Amino acid sequence: MISKKAQSEVIATVLIILIVLAVIGVVAVVVTKTVKKGAESATEKAACLDIKMTIAEALADADSIKVDRAVGAGAIKSIRVYVNGVLNAENETAIPAELESKTLALNGTTLASENEVKIAAVLSDDTLCDFSDARTVV
Repeated sequence: MISKKAQSEVIATVLIILIVLAVIGVVAVVVTKTVKKGAESATEKAACLDIKMTIAEALADADSIKVDRAVGAGAIKSIRVYVNGVLNAENETAIPAELESKTLALNGTTLASENEVKIAAVLSDDTLCDFSDARTVV
């Protein structure tokens, strides 16, 4: 017959193994969710890497800017124009195709010297890309 001391050591060992397995399971769930969330975000933003736009012209006393688009695929729904960090206009009609330039109107704003103008693309699936370019008005 097994002594009570031997039985308690076996039970303690089994309990420790079960606790370790439970902790591994919890950590695995948390890590899996974090990795999936990061992968989804990376997939959404990957399309933004193909879109290359620059501000070709932003002049003082103007109510528009000129945007050039380089080679790079991507379905752009609109272009957001920020003046001094504030969203000024979202243009859905004057979207430049690859290797094309377009003039984007500002919403009732006349640019002043030293204003900072930034542009960002919004893709057809409503993903907002990071700023493509920034320019200080001259």
